[in-house]
Amino acid sequence: MVRNLRATPPRSIKMRLALGAAISAFAGLSCPSHAQVTSAPQIGDGQGDTSGDIIVTARRRDEAASRAPVTLSAVGAEQLTAQAIVGLAEIARVVPQLVVGNSQSVQGGSITLRGIGSSESNPFADQAVSFSIDGVQIARATVQRMAQMDLAQVAVYKGPQALFFGKNSPAGVVDIHTADPTSRFDSKISGAYDFEGREWRGEGYVSGPLTDTLGARLALYGSKMDGNVRNVAPVDPVLGKVRDRAIHDREFASRLTLKFEPSDAFDARLKVSYSRLKTGGPTENQQLIDCPSGRGALAPQDDCRVDFKVVHPNLGPRFAAIDPRYGDGIPFLTQSQWLASLEANYALSDVLKLTSTTGFYDSSTKYRDTLNSATLRANMLANYQEFKDREFSEELRLSSDFDGPVNFIVGGYYQHSKLYDVFIAARNADVPVVVANYNNAATQKADAYSVFAQVGWDIVPTLELSVGGRYSYEKKRLAGEVFYKPVATAVPSRSFDDFSPEATLTWRPDDDVTLYGSYKRGFLSGGFNVSAVDLTQDRSYDQQTIKGPELGIKTVLFDRKLRLNAAVYGYDLRGLQVQSQVGITQVVTNAGKASVRGGEFDVDWTTPVDGLTVNAAFAYNRARYDVYTASCYAGQTVAMGCNVNPAANGVFRAQDLKGQPLARAPEVIMSGGFDYKAAVSERLTAGLNARAAYSSSYYANPSLQAASRQNSYWLLDAGVNVADRSGAWELALIGRNLTDELYISRANDVTFTGSGTGTPAGVLADVSAVPSRGRQIMLRLTVRPGEWGQ
Repeated sequence: MVRNLRATPPRSIKMRLALGAAISAFAGLSCPSHAQVTSAPQIGDGQGDTSGDIIVTARRRDEAASRAPVTLSAVGAEQLTAQAIVGLAEIARVVPQLVVGNSQSVQGGSITLRGIGSSESNPFADQAVSFSIDGVQIARATVQRMAQMDLAQVAVYKGPQALFFGKNSPAGVVDIHTADPTSRFDSKISGAYDFEGREWRGEGYVSGPLTDTLGARLALYGSKMDGNVRNVAPVDPVLGKVRDRAIHDREFASRLTLKFEPSDAFDARLKVSYSRLKTGGPTENQQLIDCPSGRGALAPQDDCRVDFKVVHPNLGPRFAAIDPRYGDGIPFLTQSQWLASLEANYALSDVLKLTSTTGFYDSSTKYRDTLNSATLRANMLANYQEFKDREFSEELRLSSDFDGPVNFIVGGYYQHSKLYDVFIAARNADVPVVVANYNNAATQKADAYSVFAQVGWDIVPTLELSVGGRYSYEKKRLAGEVFYKPVATAVPSRSFDDFSPEATLTWRPDDDVTLYGSYKRGFLSGGFNVSAVDLTQDRSYDQQTIKGPELGIKTVLFDRKLRLNAAVYGYDLRGLQVQSQVGITQVVTNAGKASVRGGEFDVDWTTPVDGLTVNAAFAYNRARYDVYTASCYAGQTVAMGCNVNPAANGVFRAQDLKGQPLARAPEVIMSGGFDYKAAVSERLTAGLNARAAYSSSYYANPSLQAASRQNSYWLLDAGVNVADRSGAWELALIGRNLTDELYISRANDVTFTGSGTGTPAGVLADVSAVPSRGRQIMLRLTVRPGEWGQ
């Protein structure tokens, strides 16, 4: 059982967005509001009415945050900048019930929301939590490695979002908008150093108008981290000398934005982002978290607990005899990504608007590493993998803004994608041999089509009914190679389709109270398993659906100083896509049924003390398998529950998980904190803040192996800053995870360990995981040359 702690801290903050919020400096660790956030065209343009509410377009139309019938968490530019958030894993730290964890897979991580997720080990699998970045939807975890600097805002839409975000959002959507060009020249330069992680960060932007109708913004980001995790792998005459520091990351990212506004009837915005990452390999911080013998069976130097020591050996040069891409045997991972979005809005009339969103995404990842971190050379499992993903998408939608009680939105969506995966697994660093037929390559081509529509009807001035739905169709085609020769797969193509209806009834008895009830259905297409599988067999799995109601209330009290939000939900899932592991093989399978029930509550109080806000949040989530027969974990005995589906020799192969919790689904999460800012002189301001967060325990492996259970934890963040009142400069000290707790979100059996699975006398396998980052103490200096002398 893992006794170090995982951070998925829920937060709740009053959002304050204004012109220039993307670069506002104040080192706070506040909590995001469940209020809605604005869509990209309004970001940074001073949204928010005189009451301090936020104007949002969560349903593709303008409405006040406290009146929008949607459950979500939002993080504004001020908080993103204050906490130095530049990646999706860091965004998850400030959003209740969103878990984005590290893993050893080429996908780059595990992602769950309200306990609902999907496999990250299969590179061709779509995620149940998708990402919308500047209007482009990406349903793969690879994008979380892409630096997301210079953000305007992030919103996490919870529950099925099929109507506006398509087929791959049954759990929810992480909606990210980056900053737009400013109406006057502006610039920022920021440099930071994390004393604990030995990381340097630098970022900045230049923004302003090029002409009366064209604005531009260029943002840059770079980082270099050597980490505080010691590599204790021994010097080996064959494997060679290893780096003494396990984490060795280098990253660069850039983004160019052009915004064209020639008239009131037409505007367009182009964003092109590029990111390049190089690390010491996906398992550079993989650690053993549990060993039956007390030491690693294949790496005796590992102490089998989550700490700041890791055993990460080189592969040695002899694997190159199998494939030259193993090279010198030094582990590495490189990834480059391109992301482009083009949004165009055309007003056909005063009441009709046509919007086009074109997206392009290209990702290329290569790595070589050890899958089991064995220092015993004969048992080393070495892996080389390449993954390429290229996607093109186009969405057209028409929306109305009539004066009458009825309005509509209607549209269509198309996406073409091509995925390519190379997977090579070999054993024995002395005399390498390929494991089974795991020298393969696979290509998947897919085309997705969907149409959607929604009608909103104001039955009476205080009662609104909106009804809509989306029909989706997708076809995927698989081609494979084994040892560089084409092979026929048993099922070369699959088609998936679904109609996802949605209805919401909203009652607003006055301007300060909104009550809503909705029924939603979501859809996640099926696909094919690749990588460590036999491509000649049927590698397909089926689609997943979710449906259920959600009820919520939003209210503002005491002259809008106190904001309360609450929601309850109950969703049923069919065909839940989960990961199972047998030896080196990890595949996606479909659980029969699962259910998710829960509720959320948050409060934000602007106190009578000038500059002081207090906030708190609480969430309860009960996620259970209703019908699911899962593979046994390595070494699981009959007495431990491996007592289903016996083979001809009487050895059991499965376990019944009915009534058991879903993986990565803590039942209780809560947080509370404060944020204080005050003037200390005519020229200076100072800020102080702190936040504590709690998460209950959960399993980090879908097979619910006891050793993968992450214990409950408390986490503490705090920050202090001093800044010029004009915004010309800021000096901030930012502290994250000050209690230095480590946590895991995904765990696996170590290949070549464990025996006797499904018998009365099994021996459990070692269990490995990639823990989170520990304490961060970051000192950051930010300057804005355009504000000097103001």
